Amino acid sequence: MEAGPCTVRGPRRPPAEWVAAALDGIDDAFVLRDDGPVPTGDLWRDVLDAAIGDHPGPVALVLPTWWSDRRVATVTRAMHRCRPDATVHRRSALLSAGTDATVLEVADDFVLTGPDSAQPLVLDRHTLDLTAHLGAVGEVLIDLPDAVSPLPADVLGELRALGIQVNHAARQRLSRALPKPDRQPSKPSRSVRRYTAIAATAAAALAVGWLAHGVAPPAPDDVLVVEGRVGVRVPAHWTTQRITAGPGSARVRVAAPSGSAAVHFTQSRLAAPESLSGLAVRLRGAVAAETPGVFVDFDPAGRVGTRAAVTYREVRPGSQTRWAVVVDGTTSIAVGCQSSPADADAFAEICTRAVESAHEIT
Repeated sequence: MEAGPCTVRGPRRPPAEWVAAALDGIDDAFVLRDDGPVPTGDLWRDVLDAAIGDHPGPVALVLPTWWSDRRVATVTRAMHRCRPDATVHRRSALLSAGTDATVLEVADDFVLTGPDSAQPLVLDRHTLDLTAHLGAVGEVLIDLPDAVSPLPADVLGELRALGIQVNHAARQRLSRALPKPDRQPSKPSRSVRRYTAIAATAAAALAVGWLAHGVAPPAPDDVLVVEGRVGVRVPAHWTTQRITAGPGSARVRVAAPSGSAAVHFTQSRLAAPESLSGLAVRLRGAVAAETPGVFVDFDPAGRVGTRAAVTYREVRPGSQTRWAVVVDGTTSIAVGCQSSPADADAFAEICTRAVESAHEIT
């Protein structure tokens, strides 16, 4: 079975309106069904139960690699309420097993490479230049989930022109990659209300199983999120979003599953390489022109971890964002760590890693 990002597929076809509501509301506590609110987990249970139908054999569920821990936990709990012995897997972890090809998992807004790569990348489809990142790769395996728009033909042509072998992952390949069951599954039952932790082959990078028991998981590996000319490292299980409205510049927002913290980064191309002190002079003028009290604690010679930066703090109702602006080549990069004032210390290490990793993509 497959769930997300656009459809749910199984032995049977669940009601389309249920599937749409479950996918649209996966990050919410409640969703609307039949003109009334229901817990999101209950709707997912019903969707998966309808997709399984009367199938008597073992059940394995495959989810997008880039889904947050919170999403995976929601769907996994729902699955185990239908089938306690079902296994749950992430797409790239299955497809990358037993192959030297680089897996490209395609979504509507971005392309994920990994986890076979030591440094997985999240690339924006709207500014996509795969050749800049895959020039040394000999073979790619393109994973196109159901109902996701394919990559343009000219992009695939550019890869082939570099001598890269381009293959597409059929649904049967996912099935063949699944571990063989070592015991008979229990019969499906709607009365089951207990669930087990995730039976993970989804790589150690995303340890969702601990969430089901209320214990904080170990820190996952970071991934490199690339936007335009800039790459920044963030936790693999955080959710990436492009922000083009509201206060501040257009930017990328990478948020914790709980929504309690986020890393923002934005970029500006410089006409020529510029010193940090020169950048600080311009930034001080821009900050001074804003509403008093919004931007405070300006430090033209600040430091975040091992990196020199222009630092300041943005204060908004209910939250603060600690900004660090650095220069790499001909690009200035601003990395902002947003949280409530009380939570700032809890995310300090993540913010430091993000600032230290920010760099120009050449």
